Amino acid sequence: MVQAEKKAIRCGDTRWLKKLEAEINTLLDKEEKMWSLRARVNWLKDEDRNTRFFHSKASQRRHRNYIKGLFDSSGQWTTQPNQVVNTAINIYQQLFTTSNLENLKTVLAEIPQLVTVDMNATLTSTFTTDEVE
Repeated sequence: MVQAEKKAIRCGDTRWLKKLEAEINTLLDKEEKMWSLRARVNWLKDEDRNTRFFHSKASQRRHRNYIKGLFDSSGQWTTQPNQVVNTAINIYQQLFTTSNLENLKTVLAEIPQLVTVDMNATLTSTFTTDEVE
């Protein structure tokens, strides 16, 4: 406990303590503004350098993420854009297609039905702008 707090407790007079707290808060606000202004000055000074830096990072990322080709299901390397697209579609269709449909009803029975028949009818009905209020 600092001296001012001890004095305020002893005397029962907290005015001086509140005055010191207000002064500390004012100084903290001034310090925060100073750091904010300093950061802004640095940003204004280095703006072009930062823009160039981030542009180069984005270009590197785009180059690294570019898909040059894919192996199709027969193991052939495809590089033609339309072949790459078809190969990707086929890969994901095979990935998300099941080959075991025997237990489908059993599996679906375990999934709780959250959409009621009335909700489904509303959702699948034809939308017209007349219905909007």
